[in-house]
Amino acid sequence: MKKVIYTIGGLDCANCASKIERHLNKDERIAHASLDFASARLYITYKDEPFDLPSLVGKIKEVEEDNLVIDYVRKNAHERKGVFNKKTILILARIALSTVLLLVATFAIPSHILWLQIVIYSLALAIVIYDITWKFVANAIKLRNPLDENLLLTISAVGAFLMGLPALGGHGQYIEGIMIIGFYQIGQIFEEIAINKSRKAITKAVDLRGDVANLLVGDEVRTVHPNDLKIGDSILIKVGEIIPVDGLVVSGQGTIDTSSLTGEFMPVSAELGQKILSGCILKSGSLTLKVERLYEDSAISKILELVTSSGERKAHAEKFITKFARFYTPLVLILAVLVALVPLVFTTQLFPMWIYNGLSFLVVACPCAIVISVPLAFFSGIGLASKNGIIIKGANFLDKLSNLGYVLTDKTGTLTYGFFEVVKAVPNAISEADFWDYLVAVESQSNHPIAKAIIHDKNTENIKFLQENYREIPGFGVEATYRGKSVSAGKPAFLEEKGIAVPPTKEIGTIIHLAVDGRYAGFAVLNDVAKIDSKKMVNELQKMNIHTILLSGDQKDNARAVAEELGIVEYYGQLTPEDKLKILEGVLAKANRAVAFVGDGVNDAPAIIRSDVGIAMSGIGSDIAVSNAEVIIVNDNPMKVVDAIKIARMTRAVAIFNIAFSLAVKVSIMVMILFGVLGQMQMTIAMLADTGLTVVMIINSLLLLYRRV
Repeated sequence: MKKVIYTIGGLDCANCASKIERHLNKDERIAHASLDFASARLYITYKDEPFDLPSLVGKIKEVEEDNLVIDYVRKNAHERKGVFNKKTILILARIALSTVLLLVATFAIPSHILWLQIVIYSLALAIVIYDITWKFVANAIKLRNPLDENLLLTISAVGAFLMGLPALGGHGQYIEGIMIIGFYQIGQIFEEIAINKSRKAITKAVDLRGDVANLLVGDEVRTVHPNDLKIGDSILIKVGEIIPVDGLVVSGQGTIDTSSLTGEFMPVSAELGQKILSGCILKSGSLTLKVERLYEDSAISKILELVTSSGERKAHAEKFITKFARFYTPLVLILAVLVALVPLVFTTQLFPMWIYNGLSFLVVACPCAIVISVPLAFFSGIGLASKNGIIIKGANFLDKLSNLGYVLTDKTGTLTYGFFEVVKAVPNAISEADFWDYLVAVESQSNHPIAKAIIHDKNTENIKFLQENYREIPGFGVEATYRGKSVSAGKPAFLEEKGIAVPPTKEIGTIIHLAVDGRYAGFAVLNDVAKIDSKKMVNELQKMNIHTILLSGDQKDNARAVAEELGIVEYYGQLTPEDKLKILEGVLAKANRAVAFVGDGVNDAPAIIRSDVGIAMSGIGSDIAVSNAEVIIVNDNPMKVVDAIKIARMTRAVAIFNIAFSLAVKVSIMVMILFGVLGQMQMTIAMLADTGLTVVMIINSLLLLYRRV
């Protein structure tokens, strides 16, 4: 199988998008097709060889008459689509011409030349309705299902126009029929502007790629596009510039703004030997970086690709709307016919009035407000998450995040910092200063993480001149002669082998015991310290009625200590990756809500892949993490897990509001039409309840992008 992603330009109808998707999925050569209207992307997984572009265009033409522009997705291509494209300019020109004809027929043609007025009014209507009617006619000719909004609009506009004919009892009220389509076409322009603005705003929120790079060639600085950089090149970063590619600091220092990646606005120091991700902005200083990743593979390009490709995986609400729209239009058409036939039951009622009411029903009932705004809400939610340093790989995972019941989490590097820190020193029969002097001296030549944690920022420059006979026994300890004294440090067994009695201790953590000249001199306790926000994350999850379970490969005592510190009731220690997977399977079997696993995306790959929602911390720099996890936290802040859940719930709330509010408005207008309370403004209000409501719901979806978490 082979997956291909395409862009689709000129697609302004969410129903049409659903129709294309259904048609492609019926083809035996296609394993799966998904068309995301919000991002204007088509995702096709082919069973064998992919279609070439002309074949794909021909396949889509079988169900969609619009002139769509279909192309392959180009990496790092910047879209520069203007607000007023050729299509919108043509619509505006048609509306203007139709308006001129209306004015001519109304004010320039004498009322007694009725036939000429009717001809000009008919021409005015034909100019604004021909594309809509043609779609309906083409569907009928090609024996495709013609029941869509094009049929509804054609019937309502032509019906309203015909009711103005004197032969049918009218009094020349042709304008209303023309206004229905005129308002609709104007609404189409506003919708397209709103959709394009939304797409651009969402993409812009996460597209912070640098457009230029300062390439160092000898003593010369050349300005090049980041696409031209190769791995190993040296680039100069100046104050205010966006770092264009991932790289390693080889000279200079400064502070960088990482908010585009992490959502955190606190400046971070950049120093020699530090890895820097693309998308960050240099706020002060000057840096020279060695390129470690190509432009298209760098962090910010990866984030943009993940966000814009997220529409392939649709939420339940989007799938519901797609099915809903298929049955909604025929149902509305039946209701409109029943309304028009009311005088058959209530013989005192007049047919013209109820036919007019039926036509108004058709206008107000178009489902555009729902089928456009709901996918856009999920796209905005994914954009909001990205702005906050959270990459969510599909709208379906927003669904699952909003319905979490359990969060299973790794300890080391997830809830803790992942490196040792001395938390306590207990000297015995010597001063604390001497204790540290001997301990640092004996550990100074070791490269073990424990030794590095003990030494930390201590000055060991002169120790090597005072130390001799250094020996390290892996897994046990180290020994040396320092200032003429024999010094040993390590596990109890290491000291006991030398005949040194080691008293028992109840301290939790990694214990390093010290002996000087054969006498016990005390111990130091090292531990992996919990992150500042870990306890806050656990507390917030408890408030959300989400149960947290700690799974750790560390000793049980250490796992218990961290669990107690953070307020986690259920915890397990000394687990292998297989053990973690077994516990996860047990939770999945009993859970009636979604289960998430939080880890580093690499060591915890089996559990992350198996869970309903796999969350990788600090994962954007790892290809394995990006591949394994459904949600990627760009930095290592545990509170981002809570933020992801909040964003998912906000997104779902906006989508449900759009559906409920749109239906409530439409049903209310329909009821008012039935009771005749709208008077002469009935058709205008019906039109606003369609087009105007659609624009309002699109804006409501877009506003999600600017909400605070």
